[in-house]
Amino acid sequence: MKNIFYFILGCFVLTSCSKENLYDFKDLTTERDYIYNVRAYAADSTKVIDYKVTVFQTNGYNQQINYPYGTASGRNKNYHTSEYSVKGYKENGVLITPRENIKRIWVICYEVGSTNVYDELLFQYITEDITPVFVGYNFETDQRIVEYREE
Repeated sequence: MKNIFYFILGCFVLTSCSKENLYDFKDLTTERDYIYNVRAYAADSTKVIDYKVTVFQTNGYNQQINYPYGTASGRNKNYHTSEYSVKGYKENGVLITPRENIKRIWVICYEVGSTNVYDELLFQYITEDITPVFVGYNFETDQRIVEYREE
């Protein structure tokens, strides 16, 4: 009898919560996950590398949402790498805004779970044009997106 009570209580809680959007990616659990690997190369390896990355993706409600990240290397080196995960649904991408000491940007997009990045590579993009650039992918049209933007 006690187990039946807990079962009914559990069903009630699940039913009452299911009407809310508990996360941004409703009904996207079957979509594949992808990683954007952003590598920024320094113009001068004796100085700090500073750039901003904003991750964009479409959620289950067909809304474009974004997550801004400030990214900088705290030490002197030739390049700095950062990675961001997105769902492979409709359209996603990264907006890279160089701030200081950037010579080249290299973006690789690959599927999560791959043991060799180049086996599951969706695309890669390299630029030496140091202006803000959006690099992404449209899964409906199966095309890479590259858009240079104003600051």
